[in-house]
Formats: sequence, C-alpha cells, structure tokens
Amino acid sequence: MIMNRKKIIAFCNQKGGVGKTFLATHVARKLQHNCVGKSVQLIDADPQGSSTAWYNKCDISDIFEVVIKNEPKMLAAKKMKNLADITVIDGPSDLAMNAAIIAVAYVIFIPVKPSEVDLDASRIIKEALNVRWTLTPGIPKAAFIVNMAGHNKGTKKMAKLLGELELPILPTYVPDRKCYTYALDMGETVFDRGGNPDARAALITLTRDIEEMLK
Repeated sequence: MIMNRKKIIAFCNQKGGVGKTFLATHVARKLQHNCVGKSVQLIDADPQGSSTAWYNKCDISDIFEVVIKNEPKMLAAKKMKNLADITVIDGPSDLAMNAAIIAVAYVIFIPVKPSEVDLDASRIIKEALNVRWTLTPGIPKAAFIVNMAGHNKGTKKMAKLLGELELPILPTYVPDRKCYTYALDMGETVFDRGGNPDARAALITLTRDIEEMLK
C-alpha cells in the first residue's frame, strides 16, 4: 500500500534506448490500476517527446494525463505543485535535466540494458545522486532496473557490475519482448490489449517492487 503523501518517481538514465518511456508508461498504467482512489499522471521530461507521442496515439478512455515539462526550470520545486498523488517522470538523456529531476523526485529508477555502455551511463547518474545526497541524505531513494534482460552471461555480469555502484537492483528483471515495443509504438499498454501473459506478469511484479520503494 502506498503512503498518503504525494510521490514523484522517475526513470532516468543518460543513455537513450534503455526503455525509460516504455517503463514509465506501463508502470504509470499499472499504478493507476493498483491505487484506486489516487490520481496518477506522467510527466514527459524528454525533449524528444516519446511519452507525448505515445499519449497522442492512445485511445484508452481512462488513461492518465501526460504533461510536458522538458526544461530544467519547469522541474523546479515551485513548479511541481498541484501534482497528482503519484507522478511518474519519463526522463531524458541530459545531465542538467536529470539533476533537476533528482532534486524533486522521491525515488529514481535507473533502467539499464546488459551492456558496458549502459554501465558507463549509469555511473553518471550515480554521481548526480551522490551530489544530491550531500544536500538531502538518502532522498531520493534510487535503484537499478535491469531491462531487456536475457538468461545469459551478459545479464549476470551486468548485475554483478551494477552491484559495485552500491545501489540496489530491483529483483524483477524485465525481459526483452517484441510485444513491449509494439505496445509503445501503437499507443497501448500490454495491460489493456491482452497479449503474452508472461510479458504482463513481469511488469506486474516489477510494479510491486516499485510500490515497495514508495512506502
């Protein structure tokens, strides 16, 4: 159960193509299902506007609102009032923007794919978190999400290397599924259009992991 006070969670990574928009839209939708009586919104903080493009194609009647805030000044604390009970931010590949998001978020989730390039980008976000923690120790919380994972040595090696960055890794690894890409391209979610039950199950479990960090 999520606490009563409003929460801001964000998906951030300096690298594109790690699944920030996919995770933000699907987690926001699942939180909308799970948190009856609470309002949910998504902030598109990426100048590329991927979440906005998804939203513009979406015809799901009760879908959450997507708000554009794609400049650092738009994410200042005084501009982040009157939010929904739960706000999900789809972050950009931009250090200044990510620093602004880190300053207002309650939890930062860092999606990574099993690759060395993703590991290097993750180190940059960790350094930004370290800077913020000198001002507000322990806030925001932060964790890695291993996305597009396979049952191979590369995924296991990535998990080991991420452990050296001294941040928790959410226990649910998100598999690489074509239906995820299709849902994003079509303005849908796997929760609303059926499809592979295993694909839905992974995101259901991931959202439970995220709700645990929101407590």
